Amino acid sequence: MIVMNVGRRTFWAVQSLIVVGLFGCATKFLEFKGEDLSKNDEYDKLLVVEKLEPEPAVEEVPKSDVPPVTTVEKNDVVPVKTALDKKSPQPKKKVESPKSQVNTSVAKADKKPEAKPPKKSSTAVDVIEETQSSNKIPVPIGKAPVFNPFGIGEVITLNVSYLNIEAGNIFMSVKPMVKVQGEEAMHFEARLKTASVFNWFYKVDNLTECYVDPVNLDPFNLEVHAKESKKLSESRSFFDRKTNKARFWEKKVRKGKKPKERNIEWDMFPHAQNVISAMFYIRTIDHQVGKVFEFPVADEGKNIMVKGTVLAKEPVATKLGSIEAYKMKMEFTVNGTFKPVGDVFIWVGADERKLLTKIEIEIKIGSFIAKISDYQPGKKIVAPVK
Repeated sequence: MIVMNVGRRTFWAVQSLIVVGLFGCATKFLEFKGEDLSKNDEYDKLLVVEKLEPEPAVEEVPKSDVPPVTTVEKNDVVPVKTALDKKSPQPKKKVESPKSQVNTSVAKADKKPEAKPPKKSSTAVDVIEETQSSNKIPVPIGKAPVFNPFGIGEVITLNVSYLNIEAGNIFMSVKPMVKVQGEEAMHFEARLKTASVFNWFYKVDNLTECYVDPVNLDPFNLEVHAKESKKLSESRSFFDRKTNKARFWEKKVRKGKKPKERNIEWDMFPHAQNVISAMFYIRTIDHQVGKVFEFPVADEGKNIMVKGTVLAKEPVATKLGSIEAYKMKMEFTVNGTFKPVGDVFIWVGADERKLLTKIEIEIKIGSFIAKISDYQPGKKIVAPVK
């Protein structure tokens, strides 16, 4: 299980990677000759993923363009001219008013019955308020994300250590965009691999990935492919944003035991993140010392509220040099109950890159630390207008 700083997964991941490993000796992954654990026909039917076809050449978007997750109305958006537009001999039409643009863009939607205004959630979901009116996209309020620091091809490498012993590396990557359910989506990936020395005790290579809406940062899914010395597992999560229903499937086999399967369905909070997208999402928040923010996470049948408090702005010594970063203390509430998982801190860079700089988890048996050791920038993502 990949080391992610969200709720109980963090605690168990540390134990699996470090504590269990120190009492065993295994230099290879567990082998299983039974059924294909990754096969999941039900999930594959729900999640439709397609390659994103190359689009006609467009004019370069100014660097000062508004980040995709800001308060934007469709009638404020200036259409980007494509090469096809340039070939057209017809003269440009003068835009009469913003309202006329809105009416044109939603002409098809007018044929359908008017949707009733959404009921406000009684939970602590104050992260994003979704406006259902025909002329607006989801509008963030309060503690919502206001930056999009991601770039296609970006890779952040975090070196993992426990008691000053190098245990492995976490690779946080932004892959090329795809189409999910017919809509453009970002592709986030996180991979945890144990260091060569640590492989003698316990070998881990866990790959976790998900697709995310580039406008409101809602994840469509979560896939976990776990290979360890004493465990193999494949899990899938699917998030239905129209009904706020979540599904979870898992097939797991442990050394010396029969395979086990789980299938869970539950009601999730609106705009819930998953355990991987949350680590990217936290970079989009406008961090200020003293600020407190919250956002929901849906994970394995549970609804988790993540609360972050920005404690300070301070330099962090790394292999890349000193990085000025915001230090945040993280707390977790699972299904309405506070869950202590030790003291958890995250540092996010203070510049426009908003780099995930450091993770520190203080538990009874010591401190787990993941610190940035390498960074490859990517190409800026321009979110589509919905």
